[in-house]
Amino acid sequence: MIERGRMKLEILATLTVQDTILVTGKLLSNDLFERGKPIIYFTCVETGGRWKLTAIPFTEPNEQVRSIGLEHVEGSKNLEIGYTLISD
Repeated sequence: MIERGRMKLEILATLTVQDTILVTGKLLSNDLFERGKPIIYFTCVETGGRWKLTAIPFTEPNEQVRSIGLEHVEGSKNLEIGYTLISD
């Protein structure tokens, strides 16, 4: 069960650029802009790895798709298509 206010994103594609990984994902719940406080960290449900939000590269034309830039913080660095990220 997802706590109210948490953003949940299913990974559709990834692209690594230097120390940043760009993730395009399907929005499953909430959004970056629906919270009272800013979203900074994400945890991968499948691996437990933690990631820090570093960029929102552009707005997707599809309202259910979001693109974000992430830097690895701790744990597994593995992010694959189909994995899920949840904001902390």
